[in-house]
Amino acid sequence: MKNVKPLEQEELDYIDKNYLLTLKDDYIIVQKVGYNRKVMHDVNELFDLNTSKRKIRITPVAIKYWIDNFQNKYSLVAVQNAINELIVCYQDVSLENIQEHLVNGCFKIKETN
Repeated sequence: MKNVKPLEQEELDYIDKNYLLTLKDDYIIVQKVGYNRKVMHDVNELFDLNTSKRKIRITPVAIKYWIDNFQNKYSLVAVQNAINELIVCYQDVSLENIQEHLVNGCFKIKETN
């Protein structure tokens, strides 16, 4: 990935408050709160979520982690943002690192010898 920029907390809060991302069959359904229009995205393809605050790219990797592990506890955008922060800090994108980041809000930077 290039040009990865994690969301700031207020941007993440805005997106989580104003957009509903749900799973139905093999599709992610995106709906802006208060609007009746729904957009379907295949779970195996990346898509961009364009908001008035920011644009965020949702990847199939994030979708898979979200469906398999975090769907009932965290938003898809929060999982994607955790992955983006791991990438920016040169950390391994693994289930353990994503979970630690979502739970603690931070992670230890790996030291190299």
